[in-house]
Order: sequence, then C-alpha cells, then structure tokens
Amino acid sequence: MICPNCGHDNLAGLDQCEQCLQDLRALDVPLPTEGLQKHIMVGTIGQVEFPFDRLVIVGPTDSVAHTVSRIKASGIGQALVVEGEKLVGILTERDLLYKLGGPEVELRKIRVKEMMTPNPETVREGDAIRVVMNMMSVGGYRHVPIVRDGKPFRIISAKAIANYILDTSALEFYLPGREEAPISFVTRLRQVKIRHLALRSPVLVQLSTTLRDTVEAMKKNHRGCALICDHGNLNGIFTERDLLNKIIGEPVSWSAPVAQFMTPNPAKLSVDDSVVRAMKLMYEGDYRNIPLIDAGGKAAGVVTVRDVIIFFAEHFPKEALNLPPDPYQEMATPEGA
Repeated sequence: MICPNCGHDNLAGLDQCEQCLQDLRALDVPLPTEGLQKHIMVGTIGQVEFPFDRLVIVGPTDSVAHTVSRIKASGIGQALVVEGEKLVGILTERDLLYKLGGPEVELRKIRVKEMMTPNPETVREGDAIRVVMNMMSVGGYRHVPIVRDGKPFRIISAKAIANYILDTSALEFYLPGREEAPISFVTRLRQVKIRHLALRSPVLVQLSTTLRDTVEAMKKNHRGCALICDHGNLNGIFTERDLLNKIIGEPVSWSAPVAQFMTPNPAKLSVDDSVVRAMKLMYEGDYRNIPLIDAGGKAAGVVTVRDVIIFFAEHFPKEALNLPPDPYQEMATPEGA
C-alpha cells in the first residue's frame, strides 16, 4: 500500500504509514460513484444547505442559570462552551436531565463546567456527510459542532441529517455487492416497518406519577422522554425539552403529577407504519421522539431521530461508516454520559 504523503510502500492492511505515520485507513474504502450513497459518502458538510441550529456561546465559568435562560430564549436545546476561542464543552438537554439533582439545586451557584460534556467531537466543512452519520450512529451524539480554523461557528443536529436524507431519498439507492436494479431510497424505506428498527424499550408512567419519579425513571433508563399513560392508553409525552422549558429554573412542585407538565395528545404512529412515514412526521412536525402504539391502541414504544440515523447508516458498507471520523480523535462519551 503506497502512502500518498511520502510514497513509502507499506504492507497491505496497515492503519498508518510505517515511515511518516500518515493515516491509511481510508485508502481501500470503496466509495460509490452513483446514487444517494455518493451524496452521503462523498458530499461534504459545506456543500449542503443544512438548517443549522442557532448558536449559543457561553463560558465555562458562567452560571447554569444564565446558560439555561439563554438556551430557552433561543428555542434550542444546547449551548457551546468556549474558553478564549477554543471549544471546551457542550451543555445539552441531556446533560441537564442526567446531572440535575432536583428542585433544591440552585442553578445560579453551579458553573457550566460542572455540568457540560467536555471536549465534544467536532467536524469541519470539508468533512463528508458520512462523518457526521458515523458520530451520531456510533457515538450516540445528537449535536455535532462544526469548526472553522479551530473555532466553532455552526452546529449540526441529528434532525438536520434525517431531514437531508428524506429530501434526497428519491435518488437511486445502489445495494452494495448486489446486481439488482437500483431503487429509490424512499421506496426501500416504505418496505421497512418501524417495528423492524432496533427500538429500545420505552419509559411508561401513569398520569398520577410525580414529576420527580418520571425524571428519575428517564435518568435510570437513559431515555430522553417518557410516555404518559392511563391504563396503557397514551395520553401524553414528557421530553427533555419539556423539562428544559417548563421545569428547570421554574417555580414548580416536583411532587405534582407529571400530567401537569406533559405534552398532551402527541402525534403518534403505529409500530406497523413505515420508516418513511416516521421520517416525514419528524420532518413536518419538527419532532425528535414519536410515540408508537400497537394494534390494540396501547402505548408500545418510541421511535427517535437517532433510530432513523442508525437504520440508514446500516445500509452503507461497514468498512466506510466504521472509519474513525478523525484519525487524531478518540470517541468520547455521548452527551450527558
């Protein structure tokens, strides 16, 4: 294997050049030349007009109370933490869910650096879209900062990637290693039911369950939402965004029923609906979590935007998506972990 940097002839299969340590892991990856895969695996982040999230920039010594108020005012779910001009962390709804103790916590006395996820993974404008998909599907991230000249200037969300997939899903999809005629990805998505995704078991609570117990159940099970039910029937959903906008920093009783704070009568789908229908509902309603019901109308689960990203990633050659996004970075823990 010839190193493109120094020309040294390396043994086949080496990850690094023996002479100059140039990363060689991408040299033998089969990149597509046609269809939707080309857009995802070859197209770069800077080439696509993604709906990037607005930026909230805070310092590590700012108070969590100040940061939360700015996040709420911006209508988003995260803030980038910058020291000098260097990105040192990210504070997300997931961090707030996992690390807040309850109503007795005085947010004005807590510094952002105590609750943020430090040293988040980043991408550059010239990175391929598959790099972000890699991070979101393998690393568990929902928000990935984009840096320019080492400075954060945008942030891309899992919803933006899913929406891009849906927008381009009419393109032909070439099945790796097969000789069948290509089909559009949207056609393939219609063939797959939501029940076929690798969905995790949901958090189900009753209308009378207290806010405190609901949040504790979400934290214990590492879930971003809880389905609020009445004898199995879906009445509402309580999400990290509800926690941020309605609870954190607000004078509410954590002993009150979660029904007072849930989003009532949420949009829902059947486990037998198609994946493309889930993607369209996420796109049109700007949802990250969609409750699912079974054939009997009972609450049966939740499909998330990350479930869609993982499903899509599995349709690409493993040797391509499993490449580390940056050979000089190591995967850190997901947000809030």
